[in-house]
Amino acid sequence: MKVIKFKSKFGRWLCRVFKKPNFFFVNLDEIGSFIWKRCNGKKTVEQILEELEETYGEEKMRERLYFFLLALKKYGYIEFEEGK
Repeated sequence: MKVIKFKSKFGRWLCRVFKKPNFFFVNLDEIGSFIWKRCNGKKTVEQILEELEETYGEEKMRERLYFFLLALKKYGYIEFEEGK
């Protein structure tokens, strides 16, 4: 997963000045990658869960999705919208 370091103009400017990339990579397992690719602002959490269960089976997918999304939110990679 490619993650942007800085969203602000100042942060992006610092990266250019110090000739450093404004991103880093995070390794995800198969299910984490599956979830991340669907966090696009168009799918609801329930839709992602349905796709997970169809692809990988129903065993503990709700809990796994819940904790993964909370971790992404904690680190600022995603935000939740009301009703999604």
